[in-house]
Amino acid sequence: MQDNTAETGNSHAAAMDRTDFGFRPWVRRAGWSIVFVALAATFSAGTLFFATGHEVYWLREKSLWIYVAVLWIGGVRIVAGTYKPAAQIDDAALTVRPLHNLRARVLEWATIVGSEQTIPGDRLIVHYVASRGPRFVALNLNLVKGRREFESLLAQKLRSEGLVDADRPGARILARMEKLVS
Repeated sequence: MQDNTAETGNSHAAAMDRTDFGFRPWVRRAGWSIVFVALAATFSAGTLFFATGHEVYWLREKSLWIYVAVLWIGGVRIVAGTYKPAAQIDDAALTVRPLHNLRARVLEWATIVGSEQTIPGDRLIVHYVASRGPRFVALNLNLVKGRREFESLLAQKLRSEGLVDADRPGARILARMEKLVS
């Protein structure tokens, strides 16, 4: 397999035949801008709080500090999350790391019962069966570097696993035939 990391941000591991799809660069920059807003808010509110001798009432509000903490947590989480691939496709499984989830979802191909992509195609939903029953995971495709290659490779792999195209207005769907019949 040829390595086209410089062009699409993907790396191919020949031994495992794995393809990684990273986050687009602007996603990390957006995370850093959230961190800088949190830093500015912390510094401004802290300086005002200590400079006024604790006389500004709204600075003692818990909601202000909760908001600043949420900014810090969200920004750091986005920045840290972008250092791992948004998605990985290999022979054994599909791994998806949406930024809104705390952990990656590793979906073995046999557990995937369908995928749904909205048209024009901003969101991908993968339906799978877990030990607790049917579940789904959503991925914002606008964040994926090498998005078209990812969509093509995923559709090719799902079709090779026995999923077929299903018609539904406004969506591109691949599903297992036995799930379509029932």
